Amino acid sequence: MKKLLASALSCLMLFGVSTLLLTASAAITNPKPMPGQSWTEGLYCESPYDVLDYSDVLKVHEIEVDIDGTAPVNNDDSTVTGNLFVMDGWNQSAKILFCPSGWEYENLPSYNFYGMGEITLEFKKDNGAPFFTSAQMEGTQVILTAEGASEFSVDAIRYYDVNGNLLGGSQNEEEKEVNPHVKNSKYSIVDVVTLRKYLLNIKIEPFDSEKFDLNKDKKINIFDLHTLMAILLGLEEEPKDETPDGFSNMTSMEIVQDMKVGWNLGNTLDSIYWENNPTPSQLETAWGNPITTKAMIDEIKKAGFNTVRIPTTWHQFTGQGPDYIIDERWLDRVQEVVDYVIDNDMYCILNTHHEGSWLKPLPENETMLVDRISKVWAQIADRFKDYDERLIFEGLNEPRTEGSAKEWSGGTPEEREVINKLLEAFVKTVRSSGGNNQYRHLMVTPYAAGMYDSLQGFKIPDDDRIIVSIHNYFPYNFALNTSGTSEWGTAAEYSDVSAMFDTLYNKFVSKGIPVVMGECGALNKNNEAIRAAWAEHFFAEAKKRKITCIWWDNNLFTSSGENFGLFRRQTLSWEYPQILEAIMRGVDVNA
Repeated sequence: MKKLLASALSCLMLFGVSTLLLTASAAITNPKPMPGQSWTEGLYCESPYDVLDYSDVLKVHEIEVDIDGTAPVNNDDSTVTGNLFVMDGWNQSAKILFCPSGWEYENLPSYNFYGMGEITLEFKKDNGAPFFTSAQMEGTQVILTAEGASEFSVDAIRYYDVNGNLLGGSQNEEEKEVNPHVKNSKYSIVDVVTLRKYLLNIKIEPFDSEKFDLNKDKKINIFDLHTLMAILLGLEEEPKDETPDGFSNMTSMEIVQDMKVGWNLGNTLDSIYWENNPTPSQLETAWGNPITTKAMIDEIKKAGFNTVRIPTTWHQFTGQGPDYIIDERWLDRVQEVVDYVIDNDMYCILNTHHEGSWLKPLPENETMLVDRISKVWAQIADRFKDYDERLIFEGLNEPRTEGSAKEWSGGTPEEREVINKLLEAFVKTVRSSGGNNQYRHLMVTPYAAGMYDSLQGFKIPDDDRIIVSIHNYFPYNFALNTSGTSEWGTAAEYSDVSAMFDTLYNKFVSKGIPVVMGECGALNKNNEAIRAAWAEHFFAEAKKRKITCIWWDNNLFTSSGENFGLFRRQTLSWEYPQILEAIMRGVDVNA
């Protein structure tokens, strides 16, 4: 029955009769004044006659917009309620129109959102001049920049379907923001504009052909557009993705829980050789570690770990631009080590690691960096495209400008924005690389993989299978500072660890965003028992908050540097069994 309704609706829209949908929803009298006169003066106004010029009109859902920037929407004096429409006369300027309730269409001071790409919106005056120089959707928030004014926001938008059911946004102070897409699906009103532009031969990059082939006939045409409209109207069920063999229906959050606890193969494939053109074995052993064997990974599995992170440096085996071709010998060796992990039925995280010699996230480098990281990941993704969900890609390790004043204190806003662009390029590259990579779970890191200042302006790519990766050797003076203290264990110190994980939980996990602590640990200061107590508490507190931790093991034990070794690879033995046992108690690995 739903398909019949959708087909009927599509025909009405195609012949222009769908204006009835708009007219029916606009039978409102006794308009109330708009709060905030600066929002209404000079704004362009659509009339019913203007609407008739369009071949179809789609009412997507009702929204409430909080004008004064407070959240959530809970004050009638500062809230505008209205309907959201997508309109397009099959021209090159699709419009998204927000019509506030309480106004006749003959006298409607509405906001006109002009589709400028996938997410950029622009408000205009009746003379065509911009009222705001820019406006951009960010989750449930619209960021606006006014002429001659600083940036401010319209916060806490509520999204409703045609039946008045809340789809997204903040409902009260206790409720967290949720994904604003209709029915929490992967489709939104932006997709209508994108698909129409594609059908009009307007260049769209990138364009996810698999996503927009809604009726799965291996064609993208008008029927897909009508199906998308019907989905947004609630008349058609969203098509279910058919996941390939080796992929479950687990979400990224569930995958992180299944990873349980992890171990880093540190200072190995991530090493840097002191001369150009090394062989794979020269680079792998450059920092003093032996060649990795399957027997080593077998022991990691036996000890209770369910995840191995393989830090990998690529630049010494990458050719010059514009192609940045990776040496097949290195790809072969990396794949061999990845297979050691996969063959043990463990999760494997593969990344780009010590790339700081060229990856300096400065605005003047952005174009080159996006190009290079995209081409490097295109080759890695292609090599591993047939692997199942146990292989996870991590786009960047600790992206930062090495040697800069704020290298380890969050970087600058400009640097953090460049990293956002690199993460977006990474995700888009992997998703378009074919095979199983459409479904692969991906990890993204903020500036230097840090917390606090590093997370300012951090933008998580819009994707259903994203995991945030953070590194934290906490507290610093005990866990990482070689000149720091070897003591830990006061009540306040226990509480500080819990508070640190609360920060991550409240920032991400509570909002449905999974987190992996990709690196952590406490270096050796001849204090095994204290480190064991720290490890049990650290890993237990992480698990309570659904965060999976991965110990950094560089196979160093008594050097003058950072001795994070637990497993002595040369003898396949555990140097500090108390710490290993404490980690496993903390995560309750057998639970």
